[in-house]
Parts: sequence; structure tokens; C-alpha cells
Amino acid sequence: RLAKNKELAQVVSNPDSAFNLEDVNKAIANASDEDKQKAQIENMMSSATDQWFTPMDIIERVFQVMGDIDLDPCSNEDETTGAKVHYHEEDDGLSQEWTGRVFMNPPYGNPTTKNWCEYVMTQPVDQAMILVRASVGAEYFQDMMEWADALWFKRGRIDFSAGQGQKTSKATFYNTMFYKGANIEEFKTSFEGDGKIITLT
Repeated sequence: RLAKNKELAQVVSNPDSAFNLEDVNKAIANASDEDKQKAQIENMMSSATDQWFTPMDIIERVFQVMGDIDLDPCSNEDETTGAKVHYHEEDDGLSQEWTGRVFMNPPYGNPTTKNWCEYVMTQPVDQAMILVRASVGAEYFQDMMEWADALWFKRGRIDFSAGQGQKTSKATFYNTMFYKGANIEEFKTSFEGDGKIITLT
């Protein structure tokens, strides 16, 4: 989208261009704020990225079910889950112990999602809510169905956020929320009317 900026378009379309970094950076700097924001959102909502920021309406429902979030093991500086403890990339959440009430919206790359889902199933969590793609044929997804107590298949696509203070845009895929814990009735109440809820125990 930034290539629609005339100055940048001239740089990238010129067959003799060596893509001088200074020229490209100058063209990007001169792009409008609207184009920059749209480019950020489009990048976030494409399959080229594995970062998908959880919308607040889902976070609110997570709190309704579990009461609080003790740990967000897949966090970053822009995430706003309200968890008591956040593990960022440099913390290497897959090498840490997870306890208490865990909410996880893992990076969606493959096999990244598989690694995170396999790890949570080995941890001594009290409750867990895991938001992933609805990859029903994947082995890890079916393993999660054996492990979890309930799941929610979202009707339609989620409006993920491009980061704090940014606009939202619909994902290019469908989602499932797994729930592990004793508050199954709260889970049903919080997500009913917005898709299919299945009790697995």
C-alpha cells in the first residue's frame, strides 16, 4: 500500500533502481499517516505475520470465565490482556512453568501454534483459555480436544487488533477457543449466541 505513494512508487518501479535505502525511507516518511496505518493493519491481518492481537471483547469474556488472568505466556509490549504476569519473546515462555489461570493467543505460524498448544497440555494450570485457528484436522488440535473441557467455535471471523490504539480488521481464518477448567457453565454463558459451544467432558 505504501507503494501507492508516488515517490515510493517511482523508486520501486524504476528498472534501474538499486532500491537505495535512503530513498525508500524518505518515501515512506512522506507517506500519509492514513496510508501508514492501513499498511500496518494489512500486514497484521495477512498470513505473512504470526502476531494477532486479542480484541478486548474476548478478553472481557475470558475474565468472566476465569475471574482473572494470572499468566499470558505469549505477550509483547502492545498486548493488553491485563494478565498479572506476561512472558515476552525474550522470556522464552516455552521454557517457563505455567501455573494458575492462563490465557494464551499463541503466534499463529506453523509449527509455532503446535509447539505452544503441546506445551500448555503439560503444565499444571488451574484454568486455561487458548485462542487458536480452527485447524480441526491438525494433530495438535485434536489432542487439545482430548485435553480441554469445552471449546467455542466462533461464528464468523474475529476482528483482531493491529496493536494498542490501532484499528481492527477481520482475520483471514476462523477461530476456536479451548477451555480447561471447572467453570464450564460460565464459559457457556460468556460465549453463547456467538457460535457453537461444545462440552468435551
